[in-house]
Amino acid sequence: SGRIERELDIITSEGTAETDVLEHARLINPSFETQHKVFYIFQGDKLVRDSFADYYRRYTGSPLDIPESMLARYERGILYITSWEHKAGLGDASIVEAIREELRIPDAAIGISDTHYYLGELGTSIKEAMYASLVADEDGSGYVTFSELGLMRPVFPLSDNKVMADFSSAILSPIMDFDLENNGKLMETLGSWSRHGMSFPEAAEELHQHENTLRYRMDKIGQLTGLDFKKAAEAQQLNMAYLISHCKELRSRLLRRQQMEKVYEFIKKCGTYYLATADGDQPRVRPFGTIDIFEDKLYIQTGKGKDVFKQANGAKVELCCFDGEKWLRLAGTLVDDDRVEPKKHMLDNYPNLRAMYDENDPNTAVLYFKDAVATFSSFTAAPETIEL
Repeated sequence: SGRIERELDIITSEGTAETDVLEHARLINPSFETQHKVFYIFQGDKLVRDSFADYYRRYTGSPLDIPESMLARYERGILYITSWEHKAGLGDASIVEAIREELRIPDAAIGISDTHYYLGELGTSIKEAMYASLVADEDGSGYVTFSELGLMRPVFPLSDNKVMADFSSAILSPIMDFDLENNGKLMETLGSWSRHGMSFPEAAEELHQHENTLRYRMDKIGQLTGLDFKKAAEAQQLNMAYLISHCKELRSRLLRRQQMEKVYEFIKKCGTYYLATADGDQPRVRPFGTIDIFEDKLYIQTGKGKDVFKQANGAKVELCCFDGEKWLRLAGTLVDDDRVEPKKHMLDNYPNLRAMYDENDPNTAVLYFKDAVATFSSFTAAPETIEL
């Protein structure tokens, strides 16, 4: 429910003290025990908004459904929190198998936190599971535990640190510049080499290249950076620079999803928003109700035969909505996406629209916001601005 998601937002907030996390954890499930582990099932575009009710029905009465555990929708996926006190918890593989079988999501990317021994660390556990799910989703490995992330474990929380970012940028910038100017693949090679524990055979298999080709590229990286991968201390610098950059990118992706989810949920809560376009020098405003997230973009829906489509497509627009306390202004450029997939995703989330629209109908239009800026305002607090 929305209440649980709001509690989870508080639990995962950087500024929430562990004692407060404990209090809010008890609010969402008074039966939680002290020892716990979190499984985050990343669904992304597969999670149709009404489908969580189906997952929850399958969960209810299953072996996963015990008083000390909980299933909840959060961000772009599903959280399964399991806890225990004196008995040993089930193994990761057993719980993953049960999640896939009972919820009927055989191909989901799942991230698993470390075991934590204090419920006040639940926020940390959730973030660990979400970080691990990003890696699982990226490499298609099915499920990844936070403990398997190696050096990424300490790097993830600190990847935005200026000292670390400057260290990474100083090493990687000449490599990125070379790739940009020469249509090269040095960063791709460095990334694969790093992710596979600085192993050339595994990187060669992933990239479908001969090992000697990759060694040649790494020699070129050495010429650009002054760091020789054949020297252990310098190889570690190359590896760390990539890991910092990679973790920062993954964290940025997670933050962007969280921010977009916040905007999406506010618009959904309001129910109706008002979209402003320009008809020549004449402003036009009309009520809208459709909003969707697909491939990490925010979409609206209309018909191509309508004036609003002609005015909005490729143009700057602004929407506004009010929930009784706060209002949101979302400004950006709307871009038509004529693929069937985003149309189907939108209509799956608004099945009542299928009486008028179909994803295979050329009149059906979905448009996504590009270069969008969302501003939350109220009479009692300073405005909050989010770039999407």
